[in-house]
Amino acid sequence: MNDFTKYTYSMRPTVDKQLFHLHSRLSCYLSTDFLFYYCIT
Repeated sequence: MNDFTKYTYSMRPTVDKQLFHLHSRLSCYLSTDFLFYYCIT
């Protein structure tokens, strides 16, 4: 992760962090339009 991604991730709610962690094995990318993570299953 680059610094911007880390910073954005750190600003996410805890539940979303946990969800992201659960999906860590998926191919994920950061949508810069909404600053949300999206995963491709």
